[in-house]
Amino acid sequence: MLRNIAGRYLTPIASTNGQASGFLHTDVGPLLKRAHSKDGVPVRVLYLGDLDLSGGHIEENTRRVLEGYAKLEWKRIAITETQACDRNLPEVEKKDSRFKPARTFPAVETEALKQTEIQRILRRELDEILPQPFEEVRGHEVAQRVLVREALMPLHENGSAPPNPYNIPKVVVAFLADKANQEVSSAVATLPMTLTAPQRGAIEADLRRRVARRLLED
Repeated sequence: MLRNIAGRYLTPIASTNGQASGFLHTDVGPLLKRAHSKDGVPVRVLYLGDLDLSGGHIEENTRRVLEGYAKLEWKRIAITETQACDRNLPEVEKKDSRFKPARTFPAVETEALKQTEIQRILRRELDEILPQPFEEVRGHEVAQRVLVREALMPLHENGSAPPNPYNIPKVVVAFLADKANQEVSSAVATLPMTLTAPQRGAIEADLRRRVARRLLED
């Protein structure tokens, strides 16, 4: 249920499935090592797990293994003691078969938080880590779509030059043009309401001209 959120932020996500070893060594560890070697900055790890004896052991084992690959900035974001106390989360009795005979211990499972709340917690943490607000990143994406449209349209509307010299299908150009128009219109819609229609149109036209010129110069 968290994979789509993590993917939106280009953040790897994995389940440890207990006190795993092979998976951490073959998949997660090498990934953290590559990330750490790029700039030497500690790799941030956001951890979610049950609040109980076994859950604590799983977290300790996971962290110990991964710290062999990279310097980590570790943070448990759920379930925490504060969350369990402030929200009065229910405790359950979980059997730990590692003991002979098996023993039961109180536990607050991650599922004690509603799914929507767990998702909200993850989004909040990822937003805080971003080097710039997500909406600014989306704004850059909108601008890039404009650049794509302005660069591709001349392939079919370039005067005396041979039509479609790069063999880009016309349907691709048309689709990207429509998509870019939608994105640019959305961006223009955020302009102050005090602007007149001609002013808004002039701003949009100027934006298209400037980004097209910049891309063509590059």
